[in-house]
Amino acid sequence: MSHPLENAALLLVDIQADFLPGGALACHQADRILPGLKQLVDKYASHTYTTEQNTLDQNQNTLEQHSTDQNQNTTEQNQLEQQTSLVRFNCMVATQDWHPAGHISFASSHSGRNPFDLIALYDQEQTLWPDHCVSGTHGASFSEEINWDAMNLIIRKGSNPRVDSYSAFRENFGPDGQRPSTGLGGYLRERKVQNVYIAGLARDFCVLWSAEDAQHLGFQAYIIWDLCAPVSPDSDADIRQRCETLGIGIVYSSEL
Repeated sequence: MSHPLENAALLLVDIQADFLPGGALACHQADRILPGLKQLVDKYASHTYTTEQNTLDQNQNTLEQHSTDQNQNTTEQNQLEQQTSLVRFNCMVATQDWHPAGHISFASSHSGRNPFDLIALYDQEQTLWPDHCVSGTHGASFSEEINWDAMNLIIRKGSNPRVDSYSAFRENFGPDGQRPSTGLGGYLRERKVQNVYIAGLARDFCVLWSAEDAQHLGFQAYIIWDLCAPVSPDSDADIRQRCETLGIGIVYSSEL
């Protein structure tokens, strides 16, 4: 099955050193998704609309022949542009976890707590994490295997020291009970995006939350399953069930 990419965006979530092998919060076999991500970005970064026009033969002897060739050239050009437009994302967006030191989601910020403990925070369940993706550190840097210059927009999230931020679209719940917007929804609407294809880390947290919010905001969300990695693979069955319940599509990179 092939998925048309007209009116679609590619969203790459938190492909950063601390979520890769050797990082402070390494996802399960996260390095395995990098070749496919690189291939996907390179494939669509190189696709542009074709504007080259064929030169008419100056030796044509009749106006009728001139008109016929011109129409043929125009038809061929329109067909090429139409074909090319069907294999482009409207835009490509990346998110970058960008926490200050001492962030409220870090276990080290809570006396007596350990990474992966669950606590109540603002009347919501909060997982406590190892210190990770601290702004300006190597752990917060993007993987060097991806061409980040191909991105139309990069969103840094998690910079509020009092609020965690999984989703590309909205922060987690804050002390006022609200989830502030990152502005991504409006950005995508301005570019006439209807479908959002999501890949990255981690599938059971930031990718899933981004997909849920995309769906909530009226987009059709798709998780590119083979280009994501979870914190724990034990979550895979639950994620698939959650996606089915919410209408979030699951696709594979070979379909794009």
